[in-house]
Amino acid sequence: MLGIALPEGPAQSFDLMRRHAEKLNMMLDQLSQYSKTEYRETERVSVRTCLERAIAALNLPSDVRVRARFDPAEIEMNPDALMSVFLILLGNAAEHNAGPVRIAVTGGLCDGHWDMMLRDNGVGFPDGKLERAFDPMSKFSVVETGGAGMGLAILRRLADSYGGVVEALAPRTKRDGATIRLRLKQPRQD
Repeated sequence: MLGIALPEGPAQSFDLMRRHAEKLNMMLDQLSQYSKTEYRETERVSVRTCLERAIAALNLPSDVRVRARFDPAEIEMNPDALMSVFLILLGNAAEHNAGPVRIAVTGGLCDGHWDMMLRDNGVGFPDGKLERAFDPMSKFSVVETGGAGMGLAILRRLADSYGGVVEALAPRTKRDGATIRLRLKQPRQD
């Protein structure tokens, strides 16, 4: 395609407009996803398979390591919803931390709920911001990710739709980064 080379000033302005348009498009996509989050039909789903698909879809950098342990290996949930959980949590951990990134994910049944904990080695949430981490359009990262601050708000809506809760926890040690606990109600196993 032929074009005209623009002087530096207009070229910078067009590049800035392009980047803002991309951010607005992403924000609209995330707002749409937030508004459509609702309880979905469930099935027995492999937690590890959803995790592996999310890792592949995110195309994480080579310096990101994910360790996972799940017991049981299957839960009752919509696979797309569980995939969204992993996309949000792993994506945030990778985007908001400088490498090498280490992520630990554990999940298990407890009192009729599936409890999942994700912990990374990044900087975590700023002091005094844990209670606002799940508010729509909340951004606390010192790294510019281009995100709209909707990921954790979407995660909260997903948890609500499954009769659960999600929370950000304060670090236990100085080596802990962000820690997210997700608790989803599971149907009774008769």
